[in-house]
Amino acid sequence: FAGQLERPHSASAVHYTLAGFFTYHYRRQDLGMSRPLAGANHHLKQALEIQTRRHGPVHVSTLCSNLVKAQVLLLSDRTSSCSKLLERQLRFCQQLLSLD
Repeated sequence: FAGQLERPHSASAVHYTLAGFFTYHYRRQDLGMSRPLAGANHHLKQALEIQTRRHGPVHVSTLCSNLVKAQVLLLSDRTSSCSKLLERQLRFCQQLLSLD
């Protein structure tokens, strides 16, 4: 990505996948991950930055990343932040589903 002004769209998929991996395996000690939820947050931030800029907040990729972010907040015992994010994402999902 060196020298490019914008990261390619595929980078958001890589960040999302890594965040999912860190989130799914956050309790495993045998993988050598010192702070998996921090790693998940880092990759979600990167994915959301790309997705929001390219697609907006209601695109399916942005919704998925924000739902994983809500899961990370919940696993980190940040239930208030999780609740607010989850409610907003569920409203977006309902809007999208009503378009069918």
